[in-house]
Amino acid sequence: MTEARKPREADYKWGKTLGEGAYGDVILATEIATGTQFAIKKMLRADLEAKESTRKIVMNERNVLSLCDHPNIVHLHKAFRDADYFYYVLDFATNGDLHCQILKLGALHMDCVKFWTREIVCALEYLHCTVGCIHRDLKPENILLDSQFHVLLTDFGTSKIVDKAEGKLARKGSFVGTVDFMAPELVESSQTCFASDLWSLGCLVYQLLCGRPPFRLCTEYLTMKKLQGGLSSVAFPTPFSPTARSLIESLLQLDPRARLGCDDFAALKAHPFFEGVSETKQPPEPRASSENFVWEEDVLREEKEREKMEKAKLRERW
Repeated sequence: MTEARKPREADYKWGKTLGEGAYGDVILATEIATGTQFAIKKMLRADLEAKESTRKIVMNERNVLSLCDHPNIVHLHKAFRDADYFYYVLDFATNGDLHCQILKLGALHMDCVKFWTREIVCALEYLHCTVGCIHRDLKPENILLDSQFHVLLTDFGTSKIVDKAEGKLARKGSFVGTVDFMAPELVESSQTCFASDLWSLGCLVYQLLCGRPPFRLCTEYLTMKKLQGGLSSVAFPTPFSPTARSLIESLLQLDPRARLGCDDFAALKAHPFFEGVSETKQPPEPRASSENFVWEEDVLREEKEREKMEKAKLRERW
């Protein structure tokens, strides 16, 4: 029986760079034998081998993805190496990520947010209940969109595999993630659990609908202080969907055990926010929100600016 030949760099026609990360570049490549396009993460071995912490993150991503088989999670097709590089052959998401959509369109339309949130919830349910994995860095940049605008959850370098029973309880871990979406238990005591992803989900839904994160201030320190206040620190614009607000508030609970979906994803998927959304439905194409939001903080800032200008005019007159 002939042994299958190992993959190699020459098997692909290399194209443009899709992204540059801390651990290597992601490059669009076409498999010569099949004509299939992939996003290949190409990482310099010397860099990974020189720093143990970096190598662990890269290997962790491979280990997590090798356990996953879900339509809303990016698929690791192959992993190989040569004398100079490690290569991870991943799905190519032709429509970029949700962060790019927010930058292009601002606040996104409710129909889009409902559909994508439902798919993200399905991906999290699979991770938590089947794999036993806490993602730990759920944010728009890590939500890719495939050619049909279905969600592909990606970037598992800082994810953590835990016992499924233990994962429901906050436990000591590494201080990882992105501050805008970081759960308060991680900020306060470097603890994390499955429900930490649900907090991040609440922040994510808020940003998709509003075009801005719920807790962001001018520095990471101030953002972390603000998020520790929980819902009391969150401002909603007007008009704002009551069902969307209900979902966000049910996720942004300071107590991890109080977050919707902590014990039962069925309860989360049954929230009225998802009414009319089906897993078999065709995804809507991205479009901007139909709402003209008014933010109290913006109104107050504009009023202060107006008063400042009026005072300046009076000084000039006299």
